[in-house]
Amino acid sequence: SEDEKASLEKAARTVAIGGLKLAGEPDGIDPTAAIDAARAIGDVEDVVSPAPVPVVASAKLRNDGCRRGVALVTYARASDARRAVAELHRAMPGVGKRKAQKMKGALKAGAGGAVDEGVEMLWARALGGEGARPKSWRVIVRNVSFKAAEAEIRAAMSAAGFVWELTIPKDFHGKPKGFAFAAYTRKADAERAVKEVNATAIAGRQIAVDWAMSKHEYNEAQLKQKEEEGAEEESEEGSDGEDDDGSGSESESESGDDSGSEYESESESSSESESESSESDDEDEEAPEEDADPDAMTRRVMNTFLDSADANDGESDGKVKYASRKEARN
Repeated sequence: SEDEKASLEKAARTVAIGGLKLAGEPDGIDPTAAIDAARAIGDVEDVVSPAPVPVVASAKLRNDGCRRGVALVTYARASDARRAVAELHRAMPGVGKRKAQKMKGALKAGAGGAVDEGVEMLWARALGGEGARPKSWRVIVRNVSFKAAEAEIRAAMSAAGFVWELTIPKDFHGKPKGFAFAAYTRKADAERAVKEVNATAIAGRQIAVDWAMSKHEYNEAQLKQKEEEGAEEESEEGSDGEDDDGSGSESESESGDDSGSEYESESESSSESESESSESDDEDEEAPEEDADPDAMTRRVMNTFLDSADANDGESDGKVKYASRKEARN
């Protein structure tokens, strides 16, 4: 229906901004500074602060790493919303220069993974549309030099589009394992990374870029591969039946079997490093959302949003709406 179409379109124009000192959070980015930064990017139709708890839950914001208080900013144009995510995600509005440098140092030490509890920065993601499913647009970067810095990897992957999240798994010694995951906010950007960034070099070493697979997809692919190999062996006389595909399931990797990896590596060292943790990486445990209806989550989110009395009061007046009188006083 037209109403449903308008609701989905509005969700794509709405950006959830987390990391705010809202709703009783003791720490976080000043919400006024964050919203001012959001308004500077484009025409804002509506601001809801803090976001209703049911909306935060139905949009699975916490699942994607959103912490602390959350505000919803609806832009007049979807292009402004996309630009807002790129400019606000991991930004530090209102944070002093010295403190910001300290925070960036903490991030560098964490190699671009999940934001540490002590790091105060914004988290931004679209409320609906393809930008709401960054885990669906993830690629794996293999054969990465152990000497490659996080900034070098991010810069290389950014050639395909905005890198919403870059994860560089490390072993228990704190050393990189030779591969990384890059998540984008658009399918086209991930496809571009696979086509154009693949076979380029980072820190003097050629990398391989491919779509990241979930455990379920990986296990199915390995099962199919083994079935095909078994059929080939039966048809060949004198086959010794050796299995040298160098692959292993995620459960094998997690239990310490270092004989294989989730993806075939183009170098021995990368293969060994991948086998240690590519499947055990927490980021890869949840399968990307590939629903038959990719807008299903957006519909649930917007239905929750519209059902919320807090979100309905004074629509499109451009003012901040508070969830309680106590929040309004703060």
